Amino acid sequence: MIHKEYGCHIEGVTVSLEQAKYASSASQYYGYSDKLLFFVGDMLRLPRHDNTYDFIWACESTEHISD
Repeated sequence: MIHKEYGCHIEGVTVSLEQAKYASSASQYYGYSDKLLFFVGDMLRLPRHDNTYDFIWACESTEHISD
């Protein structure tokens, strides 16, 4: 929905392989797979060379980060 509204590129990170598979499948179904990437990973160690994003939306994830 975010991509459809704003046309932005999106990277989704989850700890669940099933969630990543479902999101990837949905992005293909809606024809957005070239703009959306979903993968299993550690949100504290993201595969970004510059370690920056324009915007981050954390949903059901902060409880998995240690103090």
